[in-house]
Amino acid sequence: MNKQPNLSGKKITLVGCGTIGSHLAKMLAQSGAGYGDGGRLTLIDQQIFNAGNIGRHLLGLPDIGRSKAIAVADMLSQLYPELEIASTQADVLTRFRILMTTIS
Repeated sequence: MNKQPNLSGKKITLVGCGTIGSHLAKMLAQSGAGYGDGGRLTLIDQQIFNAGNIGRHLLGLPDIGRSKAIAVADMLSQLYPELEIASTQADVLTRFRILMTTIS
């Protein structure tokens, strides 16, 4: 049997949960990120989801006005209840410590 490699057990931080980032977060979860012993998926984005984002973003109408990182994490938690996921609304350049704590 050819076992496909996956991201299970890895700590992965995604900076940016916009159009591409939101879809990438879902693909990472589908590939095993946030699962397994020690696995965690962390989402960081400073922006709020607005009506101009609808149509290309993973999120929808109920998420308008919410933090993109938090809303994407909530959506993924609903889709994948066993997912170990964290999120924060922050500018990673001014809060570099957040990124470093997800690595350790």
